[in-house]
Amino acid sequence: MILLTGSTGFIGSFLCNFFNINNIQFKSTSRSDNSQPNNFKIDLNEHTDLHDLLKNTDVVIHTAAKAHAMDQLEPHHLNEYRKINTLATINLARQSIKSNVKKFIFLSTIKVNGEYTKVNECFSERSNPNPIGPYALSKYEAEEGLIKIFSNSKVELIILRIPLVYGPGVKGNLKSLTKAINFFLPLPFKSIQNKRSLLSIYNLADIILSIINHSGALRQLYLLSDNKAISLPELISSIGLSISRKPLLFYIPSSYLEFIFNAIGKNDQFKKLSENLQIDNSLIKKDLNWTQKYDLKNSLSVFVDPQNP
Repeated sequence: MILLTGSTGFIGSFLCNFFNINNIQFKSTSRSDNSQPNNFKIDLNEHTDLHDLLKNTDVVIHTAAKAHAMDQLEPHHLNEYRKINTLATINLARQSIKSNVKKFIFLSTIKVNGEYTKVNECFSERSNPNPIGPYALSKYEAEEGLIKIFSNSKVELIILRIPLVYGPGVKGNLKSLTKAINFFLPLPFKSIQNKRSLLSIYNLADIILSIINHSGALRQLYLLSDNKAISLPELISSIGLSISRKPLLFYIPSSYLEFIFNAIGKNDQFKKLSENLQIDNSLIKKDLNWTQKYDLKNSLSVFVDPQNP
């Protein structure tokens, strides 16, 4: 039996449907009501008693988290992130050990490694952590806490650091970008030739299922991504194809764009659009003998309804 936390989130809700389609038995938790038959409305925190829920559970997949938000980057927000991302995670881990869970899969973030990579360089499992901001730091502290807690237990810990995940129901910046394309808004990003690793939610679900079914020992840490890193113009063009819209993508020198974004106080947003963030996903493919089944094109084919993006 699988216990999935965060079942109303973007990743959690997709995994619920994925497990149902594949006839995989699971139960789930969420902070709000969920239509899943075996969902339990629970507010996960450092004091939540989960012993009854963890009975007869073989695998815990922990996706519940306080999500990264641009308006909550100040240091004083760290305690808010720690309550859910760190302390609640450690509480769940301790009770999982007492309940004889076999595998504990923790979804972390590539932001633990840092925000950007240099040209022609990739983050890998060997890269030194460099968490910037309260969200990344709270996730890194959770990782460190889990490694310590599980070091003397029989539970197999697998930490998955993931980049931006895309697929049906995605929110945030990708949804905003899709709306802009759908309504033919001009996008002055043709000059940006960065390389960013993304992750199809279909590939994420497939990897998680492979981890669940894997009988041998796995490592504690893996970095996940699709095989190919893409530029912002490539992403815009691909989304346009998926919703039958031709994006109004035009050229402004990136130096001019940077000046404009700086002038309006949006320097961080420009960096997220223009900088590189590349991931070496070779280790997970090697250890699981995993082959990517979904790329940007076939993942985006069901990405969004153009009438209701």
